[in-house]
Amino acid sequence: MRSLLLLIGIAFLLFNVWMIGRASLTFLQPEFDRGFLRGRESYFYGVYQWGLYAHIFSAPWTILIGLLQFWPKVRREWAGVHKWLGRIYVGLILLFAAPGGLIMGWKAIGGMGASLSFVLLAIVWWGSSFMAWREARRGRWAAHRRWMIRSYLLSLSAISLRFLSFLFALGDVSGTTSYILIAWLSWLPQLLIGEICLLTSRQRPFYMGEHPS
Repeated sequence: MRSLLLLIGIAFLLFNVWMIGRASLTFLQPEFDRGFLRGRESYFYGVYQWGLYAHIFSAPWTILIGLLQFWPKVRREWAGVHKWLGRIYVGLILLFAAPGGLIMGWKAIGGMGASLSFVLLAIVWWGSSFMAWREARRGRWAAHRRWMIRSYLLSLSAISLRFLSFLFALGDVSGTTSYILIAWLSWLPQLLIGEICLLTSRQRPFYMGEHPS
């Protein structure tokens, strides 16, 4: 049963990454009369455009790479692969996904309430990913794992945002207030739940032979 639920979860992640990636391609030929870019033509070209592209074309890869990074076989038997995938994961977030999300956050639908959520998300995502990299460099594997869990939970916010938007639309709930609520629910609850799990559980420490720097 546990294996079946795990497979369903992975399939759900992969399906959503594929959907996000496919939707991202439409922004290469922006349409300002519908969808996400509606009403953004006045400030799209320039900083916002490149922030959008940096975010949408890097964030899906962080979900895929992060999924592989938590696979025990990769971590224990393919140490070199795990090491380089970790560098790519962190690099994508620090250089592209989080900064791009920060730029997009200032112009979020829903005004200041949503903007505050997305800006804070970008900052915390960047910070947790940087801490994961730093702890790995120091050989502190237990701390590295905790920060990576936080970082990956925030990487998954893209899927949470999409899923919550679908649920709200299904319930015919729309408007500025609902989008602000979705903005906060897409990352804060899962981060808090993850933090509670980390605080209440005893994690077996990693050793040099198990987890590469």
